[in-house]
Amino acid sequence: MRSARFFMVLLGLALVTGPGCGGGDGETGKLPPGEDPEPDSEGDFRLEFVTGPEISLARGAQADLAVRYIDPKGEPASGNVWFDVAGDARGSTLSSQGNPADEEGEASVKLRAGSNDATFDVVVSADYADSIEFGVSVSASHDGGDLRVSVTYDGVRRLHGADIYIYEGRDCAGIDPRQPPPADLLQSVQSIRDDATFQGLQAGSRWAVLAAAINDTGYVASWGCWPEARIEDGRETLVELPLQDIPVDAAGRWELENHFNMGEALPDDVDTIFDALAEMSDDPNDPATYILDQVREQIDNEALRFAFDAARIYWNLDAELNEQIDDAAPGFVLDAMSAAGDLGRALNDMQIDSDMTFGQPDEFGVINAEHQLIDLVMTLDGVTNRFSMADDVGLGGTTARNVMVGVLDEQTATIDPHEFRMGMGTLVLFALNNVVLPRFDGAPGSVREMLEGAVDCSSVGEWLSDTVDMGAPSMWEDLCGFALAAASLYAEQQILGMNDTYDTLTLAGTASIKDPNGDLGFDRLDDGVWSSTWSGNAGSVQFPGSFQGTRY
Repeated sequence: MRSARFFMVLLGLALVTGPGCGGGDGETGKLPPGEDPEPDSEGDFRLEFVTGPEISLARGAQADLAVRYIDPKGEPASGNVWFDVAGDARGSTLSSQGNPADEEGEASVKLRAGSNDATFDVVVSADYADSIEFGVSVSASHDGGDLRVSVTYDGVRRLHGADIYIYEGRDCAGIDPRQPPPADLLQSVQSIRDDATFQGLQAGSRWAVLAAAINDTGYVASWGCWPEARIEDGRETLVELPLQDIPVDAAGRWELENHFNMGEALPDDVDTIFDALAEMSDDPNDPATYILDQVREQIDNEALRFAFDAARIYWNLDAELNEQIDDAAPGFVLDAMSAAGDLGRALNDMQIDSDMTFGQPDEFGVINAEHQLIDLVMTLDGVTNRFSMADDVGLGGTTARNVMVGVLDEQTATIDPHEFRMGMGTLVLFALNNVVLPRFDGAPGSVREMLEGAVDCSSVGEWLSDTVDMGAPSMWEDLCGFALAAASLYAEQQILGMNDTYDTLTLAGTASIKDPNGDLGFDRLDDGVWSSTWSGNAGSVQFPGSFQGTRY
């Protein structure tokens, strides 16, 4: 074989140089025809694969082995290209030992596989170029290999089938299972218990395998990706692919509507808090008796007090003043009697609207949240009032940060205990002044305004000065004003005194977390239950609470 090639080279040299031309440039004959002996650009001749370089054949099959011959300028080169078998071909043969390159620089031979399995190389060479090699394998059959994909899942989601994508020559990097790139091959299985089999894939090829499992509503809920599955000729390659859940998205702002039975949070001695209101209506001649008692408390002159007591008994001042009050404010007694009860009813279903901002879950699935109390909403006898917790109620500490939220089995949200520094008394007094009292005659905004609307201290001063027959009207008017102020201050102090006892509101809750459209984005918190505690120096008191939440 080599001797024949050597003879052809000698013959070519003889034709190029010609007889008797020994004085010519002997090196010119070493270049392929048409080539400049001194190329204008630097570089080497080279051979490139057009087919291959790995060739797999069934016994008796044929394949083209094709290469391209390139000159130093990067253009197609002309000249002979030789193909030689290296190794034991075991009956496999080439159609020729070589061919001249065509105008595109290409040269090829046919390889016919023999009747025996074999593995060998075909070495390709050309003048001035490094040789290159085809790797050839011959086997009993060449239908390629099969790829079987079996997925496994240990999660709790309801999955209804999966799409199996395979990609030749790439890995899993950058693949988004929710929006997979177009696959080279795709199969769908009706159940994740079913396998997908891709048949007749080229032996030696490498494939990335993506499984995207679908939930009830058609969204990709779980996925897995295998970076490289190599196909073996005549064999089945098995990929067992575990699925992992796509994380559920709960991030964003949640609006919560919270309801609390604050009536159960009031101290056991709550009646004493409303003593001032009760005393205004617990005697037959109230509120006059109560007011005159308060006036007497303001008198620091013994003689004047004696004269006041005598006139009060002799002239029956309690009944007379009561008639005056009834003329000015006929509903005062009933209002005073109902104030405490109305306040209790308003507190029994106190609504607080709040915002919770959820972050993304950490590696353990725990969400860091912020909880801010926004509005106080109170309804009494069908009338609803809404107030800003910060601007109207004037409460500080209405935001709790770093609140830990967990999600159990994608069904239950657990909200860890978190605190708001806010006094119970401030909230109760605000409810009294802004929800309960404004419903009474004159729409008073405080206990003092309620008393001043019922008692005209200027008229009372003149009346007492004339009746007691001692002291100027202005003095009695001042004493009346002091009495009303003392009564209202006593009521407010009793209520605000709860701030010293209960100054911290603590909430911890659970709720059912819902994803109605199945898009793996939680949208609602349903059937929420708060464990609510008001605590302070005197201990703590618990009261029930509930909530619903919607994500925006």
